[in-house]
Amino acid sequence: MKKYKITILNILVIIIILIILKQLNPVLELDGYSGNIKRLLYNTDDTVYSNQYFDSKFLEIKEGMSLDQVYDILGTPIREDKEENENYLLWFSMSPNSLNYRKRNVILENNKVVKIHSEYYID
Repeated sequence: MKKYKITILNILVIIIILIILKQLNPVLELDGYSGNIKRLLYNTDDTVYSNQYFDSKFLEIKEGMSLDQVYDILGTPIREDKEENENYLLWFSMSPNSLNYRKRNVILENNKVVKIHSEYYID
């Protein structure tokens, strides 16, 4: 019984450490553990970021922010796809060679952020 309790306690400590690491490391927070494992397995990262991009700044973007607020925080995106009205897809990262990369996009509808998308994208 004592071994069982120690094992459970060790598992809980490991889980807590993993949660804390995720909060302290911006890439872990953006891509998750699965994204970082994929990055290690595929051993490629062809990511090109916009000039003023930093992971810590990307984490500042929140739903409901305006286009101007996003530009103030992240600067000009690499690519901006504008649809009708005030709907945008902003690309703050991409792969110049169509390889695996860390995807960072912000989606706006009616000039407001509705989705913040980040992942390790496998092409």
